[in-house]
Amino acid sequence: MVLAGDIVVGVGGLGFVLMAAGLVLRSDASRRLDAAEASPMPDDERIAAQSQRVSLGTGLALGGGIAAAVCLTTGVTLIAVGRRRERLRRDGLLRGAQGRRFEHGFEPWVLASPVPAGARLAPAGLGLRWQLRL
Repeated sequence: MVLAGDIVVGVGGLGFVLMAAGLVLRSDASRRLDAAEASPMPDDERIAAQSQRVSLGTGLALGGGIAAAVCLTTGVTLIAVGRRRERLRRDGLLRGAQGRRFEHGFEPWVLASPVPAGARLAPAGLGLRWQLRL
């Protein structure tokens, strides 16, 4: 989960770069559009091209900003949850190795077992557990 969070935060950083590029493009196009409209002999094609660049820059800035906000929020959440989950797993393994009961009443052999999936022989019978870790 932490690795996935790091990757998503990186994508969020790329979103910020895209947003900055869009803002720069829009600012430049807006300045050129104002100059083209204020000229003594305005060229309609040039004005239309600059107006299209203003729209493109606005779209890039909005898309990049929204993507950055969503990705950074998601990435930071994944990192925080992943670190907490890993810490709890490590604490459970250490407690299980010392032979103490866990807070939730599970026996140490259940959580401290190195087998992530498969059949286990328990004192009460036979069980099957499947586990997926991200």
